[in-house]
Amino acid sequence: MLDLGCGTGRLSLHLRELGYDAVAVDSSAEMLAAARAKPGGKQIAWLQGDAGALPLAARAFDAVVALRMAFHFPDLRLLLGAAIGVVKSGGRILFDTYNWSPRAWAPLGQGTWGARIYVHHPDQVQREARGLGLDVVETRACFLFSPYVYRLLPLPIVQGLYRLEAIVPAGLRARTFWHLQVGDPTKGPVGPFVALAADPELDPARRGGRVRGRGDLALASPAPTGP
Repeated sequence: MLDLGCGTGRLSLHLRELGYDAVAVDSSAEMLAAARAKPGGKQIAWLQGDAGALPLAARAFDAVVALRMAFHFPDLRLLLGAAIGVVKSGGRILFDTYNWSPRAWAPLGQGTWGARIYVHHPDQVQREARGLGLDVVETRACFLFSPYVYRLLPLPIVQGLYRLEAIVPAGLRARTFWHLQVGDPTKGPVGPFVALAADPELDPARRGGRVRGRGDLALASPAPTGP
């Protein structure tokens, strides 16, 4: 499985914990150095590269996961095209997009979070995915605002926000998680995925009353069958 735009390797290491053989790519040498230094980092192949020129063989992976990547691309087809190039027929692509964000209007917190970002309306994402021959298997709209804010709040407030999300229209939620499939689904080597925009470790006894977990994407699937 490929973690595209892996950053400091949080998701890559989690995938390894789940039993997947993970390969991780990021354009930042500093980020990759931090990832390698983490516990378990030696069990993952860390490669420097970007979506425009991936240092990988074609059709090499059962799945590509790219979290917090799409908002860097004004044209989502570049990211999706890169993923298509390295995924086997029937493989999966999982990523997230912003439906709205103050950072799309102004580069808030530029020194900490980076430059201004791009939003992608769900209708636009569906059109572009289907135009590239991708099947939309599942979508999940989540979060009332950036999950970074969720991590700063006491757990009871976060739990209340989750309950509120259930009654807020999907179009008003901040992010959408996407599960796409490449090519012939009958040849897919990987079983069905469920994309959940929820922290897998919301245990207040272990969190000290606050949420400090991944807050992004938990992957549930049958037992891994390959890279």
